[in-house]
Amino acid sequence: MANKDKAQAFYEQPIIAAASLRAPKKGEVYPIAITTASQTFTVPAAWAGSLVRVQADGGDVFLQTSDDASAAVDKTAVCTTAGSPIALTPPAAGCFKVFNGQWLDIPFPAVTGSWAAQGSVACTARAHLAET
Repeated sequence: MANKDKAQAFYEQPIIAAASLRAPKKGEVYPIAITTASQTFTVPAAWAGSLVRVQADGGDVFLQTSDDASAAVDKTAVCTTAGSPIALTPPAAGCFKVFNGQWLDIPFPAVTGSWAAQGSVACTARAHLAET
């Protein structure tokens, strides 16, 4: 029997992770005003260690999470490089982008730290706890 025959086909595998995802509930949606400057927020206790869905509304939103109070975003920050082959060092204010109109599920750290956001323009980040 070939090795490929020993593994269960993807479509035959049980759905496990999707069972814990849920819609936003009344009183849990955070429509957050985002500016073009980096803003640092305290992580709500319910978000610590959980998956949070963030949707960018009206502009691109750049995000970063941190285990402490030092989260900061610089949407123009890039890695420093050195050597050959090139070694990459991430910038302290590096971030990831949620495009306008799109959403992203973000796993927040288990500790109650901070997170930061910066917009391409003044916009809204709509966030809610995405799992039970």
